[in-house]
Amino acid sequence: MLISRLLANRQVSLFFSILAVAVCLRGPITGVGPLLQEIQSYLGLNNTAAGILATLPLLAFAGFSLFAPKLALRFGTENTLLAALGLLIIGILWRSAGGSWAVYLGTALLSMAIAVGNVLIPGLVKQHYPLQVGLITALYALTMNLGGAAGSAVSVPLSEEWQWGWRSALAVWAIPGMLALLIWVTQVVAVKSMPSTVQADHAQHPLAKISLWRNPLAWMVTLFMGLQSLMFYTLLSWLPHILAEEGISATQAGAMLGMMQVVVLPITLITPILASKLRHQQWLGVVCGMILVLSMVVFVAHWSAWYFTAVLWLGVGMGGAFSLSMMLFGLRSDSITEAAALSGMAQAVGYLLAACGPVLFGLLHDWTHSWIYPLVLLLLVSVLIAVTGYFAGRDRKLAFYR
Repeated sequence: MLISRLLANRQVSLFFSILAVAVCLRGPITGVGPLLQEIQSYLGLNNTAAGILATLPLLAFAGFSLFAPKLALRFGTENTLLAALGLLIIGILWRSAGGSWAVYLGTALLSMAIAVGNVLIPGLVKQHYPLQVGLITALYALTMNLGGAAGSAVSVPLSEEWQWGWRSALAVWAIPGMLALLIWVTQVVAVKSMPSTVQADHAQHPLAKISLWRNPLAWMVTLFMGLQSLMFYTLLSWLPHILAEEGISATQAGAMLGMMQVVVLPITLITPILASKLRHQQWLGVVCGMILVLSMVVFVAHWSAWYFTAVLWLGVGMGGAFSLSMMLFGLRSDSITEAAALSGMAQAVGYLLAACGPVLFGLLHDWTHSWIYPLVLLLLVSVLIAVTGYFAGRDRKLAFYR
């Protein structure tokens, strides 16, 4: 009776602890974009250096995602996340404490910490909420996106209107980081106070000794995650330029992108709940991909009257694909260890593709002096999202392909 009560109480506290961490997983990064010109001017960075600063989080996500499951196996998931929150706070404060090297090093540290949260949280959801994976994932993804939107929205007002400057505007994210750390301490204490039989649930799963890199299902989930990441970050970087060349003002383009991200919010809430009610999620992945295909057709065909609608469709397709990819880590696995390993693989490859996407898109534009070929590339990526979504969404487990 005491054990069941302890577990029930921990489910409630863990839920709020996960949301506290989710708030911190995007805001410290999304707040940089609106302030990038101010940072660039203050530190004397050229465009290349500024571009590296913007890409560094994606490279850190890609490079560190593979290590997060190993750290969790060695030290425990809760302990690893607690250490990551500490590293996040250090990185945020370091970024605001010195010159250009402090900015780069602080960004790298906080990005590595965020990578740990990105990878390990889906496994915790899988382990502790097996019957509510869709709902918990939906609320987690929604909270994470709200934190990201807040980072974009408050950074400029804090820096300019409140006259805090860019350093303080970015350092303010240490506050939710500290709150999340204090809340997460309760989870570390809860695990240590559990009987050894309950703690055994955190033990290593046999699949942790098997490489997922030869598992076809793991690759389908990985490519689905990676391609949707490439799509999102490429459009986030280049869509304003494309719209500007079509004669759309910067204000209108900003409003369109803002609406796209507003549309993402309810979609990230609805998709995981819907996915959890379906035995197969393959057609859900196909629908996300085909919505993106239709959106890109509008831009390739130069149907300017439909641009605003197409941008909204992009929000639906990318929001659905992102939240579905988060669900697949748990749905295609049998344990927290499997989910963490799959999440690490998918996010390592995914964010590496995301980092390459904007560069390749820009190179194609420079080589061809046209937006058509880069847009056709994204059209092909959208088709691949539909294809990989179909195979990743079938009702199979990783062990089925061993």
